[in-house]
Amino acid sequence: GVLVVYGPFNYEGRFTAESNRTFDAWLRSRDAASGIRDIEAVQQLAAAHGLHVQADHAMPANNRCLEFKKMEA
Repeated sequence: GVLVVYGPFNYEGRFTAESNRTFDAWLRSRDAASGIRDIEAVQQLAAAHGLHVQADHAMPANNRCLEFKKMEA
């Protein structure tokens, strides 16, 4: 299987742009469990389901496109 995830992500707990920090604060003001996730946490969750990152593409407006692929046993 293939999984593609689009959106803003933090790297090592750091925002990649000030606009992402503002967006994260807005998301958390609406729902404390929401917010921009660390790419490392997303990769760990994907790996728990047999998915491994194949590509990490920069996209407009400080977003990323992450491509995951299921590794065959």
